[in-house]
Amino acid sequence: MRPVRELGALRAVQCVLARKEEPVSHDPIDLAGANVLLIGTPIWGNGIAPYMRRFLMEAEHLCGMPVVLFATCSRENKRAVDELRRLVREHGGRPYAYEAWHIHTDGPDGLRTAAERSVRAALALLPNGRPTVRCGGTVVHS
Repeated sequence: MRPVRELGALRAVQCVLARKEEPVSHDPIDLAGANVLLIGTPIWGNGIAPYMRRFLMEAEHLCGMPVVLFATCSRENKRAVDELRRLVREHGGRPYAYEAWHIHTDGPDGLRTAAERSVRAALALLPNGRPTVRCGGTVVHS
């Protein structure tokens, strides 16, 4: 996903407070054949990024797919996490796991650890066998 326009700090705050989505440009969302979805978003203020809100609106037929959630934030934010779970449910997904990286408590190295926990949670939801997942050109076997 790519933002259609960059958000300045003031516009970002307005979008978060008003729970608005922002237009994004992306390839068609085709989840056919997917067994699990891993969604990551930054938490801005008390809400999820407006771009992620737009993505969820456009990927509205998750058909009961398990969804692992990942967030980056400065502190724990129950309101934003609840909003993310609610949006996933409203669009047909089943929130399964949630991992977060909190910069103030986890430090810079904690990002990798939290991301790895998210990927492991997603891989655990794949059907039996030895699934292969493409991640940035790298093939990962569970």
